[in-house]
Amino acid sequence: MTSSPGIVPLLQKRRGARLVHFFTIAGIIISVGGRPFTSAGADKQEKQLKVSKPDGTELRVPATGPSSNEDAKQVATEVQDFDRQIRSFPKRRHSVDPKVLAAMREIALESRNDAVQQLDLAQQVGQMTSGSGTWDSQLVQVAKRSIGRGMQVLNASPPESLFVEAKISTSVSNATLRYCRGAEHGKTTSSWKSYNPGTKLEIGLYWFRVEAGQGQSEAYEEQVLVLNDPTILHISVPIRGSP
Repeated sequence: MTSSPGIVPLLQKRRGARLVHFFTIAGIIISVGGRPFTSAGADKQEKQLKVSKPDGTELRVPATGPSSNEDAKQVATEVQDFDRQIRSFPKRRHSVDPKVLAAMREIALESRNDAVQQLDLAQQVGQMTSGSGTWDSQLVQVAKRSIGRGMQVLNASPPESLFVEAKISTSVSNATLRYCRGAEHGKTTSSWKSYNPGTKLEIGLYWFRVEAGQGQSEAYEEQVLVLNDPTILHISVPIRGSP
């Protein structure tokens, strides 16, 4: 039986429509099937913790994958938390000297920036010494202490005065204690000042140096946050060669 002339074009049209419809569906399937790849690329970018460095550039800390480091992620997360909290610091406190609050803000920011710099260095050193995707664990720990100190300052009760009493001692007998401001550390040897117990110091970050002690072959330095009044700290110098 032959089809009438009017039916054949109709079938071809339907087939054509069905074919077009199929490719339309196929196109959707391909598009949907292709999305995970694009999405994976986006996710890869999203799974990075981004923090601003003091120079305004960006430090990216991998949150997943072989380059991820749990301690580095913790530091980056705490830096992000710090950046949110610092926006509302200092909170309004009528009875506190504005100069004290301004100094506390500067101390906190100094600690925050030090943490980011150490974290950046930890990534660079790790890559140079052990290959891509590794971190220098010691520098990461230094960064962790620095951001911890910054958060400590943000949540601390302000002292009544800009200058507080510092009671710093050491485990080394007959040692000489010297100190300098954190910003001056490592610049010149003349930055070190002799320290006398009970000295009034302006609140801030300091380095204390223990030297010329009995049985001590080299000086030992430790960073100290001077904030509480009084600030009491006993510096325990590690014994050389001890486990």
